[in-house]
Amino acid sequence: MPTSLLPRVLLLPLTAALGAGCLFDPDRTSEEALGDSTGETGSSAGPASDGADEPPQGDGSSDDPSATGDGPGDDSDDGLDGSDDDDASDPCGGTCEHGTCSAQGTCDCDPGWEGPTCAQNIDDCVDVDCGQGTCVDDVDAFACACDPGWEGQTCDALQMPLCLRGPLTVTNAFEFVNGHTATGAFEHLELSPVDLSLEFEISHTYPSFGNGELGQPSGSLTTIETASLAVRSTDPFLDAVFGAAYGDTAQDLVLVNGPTIGLDLGNMVSPSGAEYWGLETSSVLPLPLLIDQTGFPAILPSPGAGSGAVVLRRYQSGNPLMTDFAQAQWEPALLNGAACR
Repeated sequence: MPTSLLPRVLLLPLTAALGAGCLFDPDRTSEEALGDSTGETGSSAGPASDGADEPPQGDGSSDDPSATGDGPGDDSDDGLDGSDDDDASDPCGGTCEHGTCSAQGTCDCDPGWEGPTCAQNIDDCVDVDCGQGTCVDDVDAFACACDPGWEGQTCDALQMPLCLRGPLTVTNAFEFVNGHTATGAFEHLELSPVDLSLEFEISHTYPSFGNGELGQPSGSLTTIETASLAVRSTDPFLDAVFGAAYGDTAQDLVLVNGPTIGLDLGNMVSPSGAEYWGLETSSVLPLPLLIDQTGFPAILPSPGAGSGAVVLRRYQSGNPLMTDFAQAQWEPALLNGAACR
């Protein structure tokens, strides 16, 4: 073999024996090269470790967080997710809807609420009697919604005014009165119904028993002394003369529970003057009334209208005393409040 081939042949085994790490690399520092040769830094060329300096793995006794489950992603560590802090400040767990949590872990409810979580509104209507109305529950309060015609906190007061209201029809306007020719004041009303209302407020009431003597009705009587009386009509003439004549006058109206249940006006006469007017019932005008437990007529709206005879009169201060007289049929109901207007 020629001597010129010797260096190349010897070079290949030498390179394999020393390893690639022993080859010269111009980009490597002297420290890196030294480390490769000593095994302190390289992983591929250094000598294998004997494990003497490595901690034990997987026996559960290591300080490695992954071995005990206490790593950053573990939620089982008390306090890390804030749940213990919440429980410490609110042992009720935020369940008190309308109240506050006590140190004992129970809910102290706000006024008007009850239940384990203060979620139930207390029914304030349980012991409330709204009379003529309906109780409406609120939070720690109530209100009475009154039926039409009633008012007050518990709907136990009638709205004022009261009235006797219904159609009036003149059936006979007399042409002669006590031998004198009538003035004809009521003739235009014959067979033409008009709305007539006696509107009043109460001054005083009292019960009594009537024996039918001296024009007094028989039965259990409830007398209403009026504080004022206004006569209203859809007829301009009646509205003018009766309304002006009876304005702010006090009269007595009598509700009757006797052989006939109804109304007695007696003889309602306006204050005397050059001319004055009368409206009267010659007998009890039948009218359905509510009767209280003692048997007396109650001052309450009637359940319906009545019907009976009334008399209209026109007086003057001279002679003849009475100048007009008319018989009429009236169908009133006892009403109150807005129903009177």
